[in-house]
Amino acid sequence: MPPFTFDTSSPIRRREWPLPRCFAGSDEALVRTTLPLEEVELPPGRILHESGEPFDFVYWLHSGLVSLLLVMPDGSTVGAALIGADGVVDGSAALGSEIALRRASVHLPVRATRVPVAPLFAFAAEHAEVRRWLVRYNDALIARIQQSVACNALHDVQTRLCGWLSSARDHARTDVLPVTQEFLSQLLGVRRTTITLLARQLRSAGVISYSRGIVTITDPDALERLACCCRAMVREQTVHLLGDEAPPELVLDPALTPSETPGGLPIRRS
Repeated sequence: MPPFTFDTSSPIRRREWPLPRCFAGSDEALVRTTLPLEEVELPPGRILHESGEPFDFVYWLHSGLVSLLLVMPDGSTVGAALIGADGVVDGSAALGSEIALRRASVHLPVRATRVPVAPLFAFAAEHAEVRRWLVRYNDALIARIQQSVACNALHDVQTRLCGWLSSARDHARTDVLPVTQEFLSQLLGVRRTTITLLARQLRSAGVISYSRGIVTITDPDALERLACCCRAMVREQTVHLLGDEAPPELVLDPALTPSETPGGLPIRRS
């Protein structure tokens, strides 16, 4: 999967991208005339909101990658979840949430449809199918964050690193990820020297290559096998909650299941 780039000098585009999945059962003309939808392109590093800030917009991603980060009092951060294509950032705002509990930061260039919170809240209140979809998606996101808590407590750094890289690849739909070792150390809550050692081991095994802040996944199947069982569990939970409306990259691969061995590494079934 090749990387993608685009001109982000103008954040708002006037073309019409497909409607977000939550409107699948709604009249398209009604949605477009009722809601002030904006198609935006956002560069890496853009902060959509900080923890503790009120929500301004809800974003539906068409491509790219957004990191949800927990911010500690000393300013350090820990990764909570990734949101990629077909995902929603701040969907809980349309259900009544007012204050962000996590920082939302653009990690890979984002194409998205966004809408101000107030009109979307009113629309969801009047259209039960939209509200139900947002509730299910929010439940799936909470399940993903809860799984990350268990992962951080129970799994070693190597399996967590491989799991994050595999998830980032799935969400961003590219093998080329602009991530630094410093970022990964902050994300996983470990020292940079630990990430350096693990990255060298993965490179020696032919799983990844890296240079100047770019990680290229050269053997995604091997990376998947080295990841912890949390990825398969998150996929199962997401499909259970969203069914056919689950983002494509999170649909459970039937060949990938959590093993029953201690450590719970995923195994491939032939």
